[in-house]
Amino acid sequence: MGTLEDAIGVDQLEVGVGTDGSVQVGTGKYVTDDVYVELRSNTRGAPGVDIEWTPRNNVEVSAEIESEEPPKLKIQWKRDYD
Repeated sequence: MGTLEDAIGVDQLEVGVGTDGSVQVGTGKYVTDDVYVELRSNTRGAPGVDIEWTPRNNVEVSAEIESEEPPKLKIQWKRDYD
């Protein structure tokens, strides 16, 4: 899919099947080095948006908005033990 992603100018393109059997399509792009935006839709027409922001190497803030569910906000702190 890398060639198709390059052709349409996105960083990620996903096609899959949801738990309810509907086909899902998602496409995402880094709008800056630390902000990623993804748009999703399925065969029922239910849209979704994910926004991820990485203000520091070990901190990620994400928001998920879907038409059929309440909005979600997640803050993650990660640590690598190398």
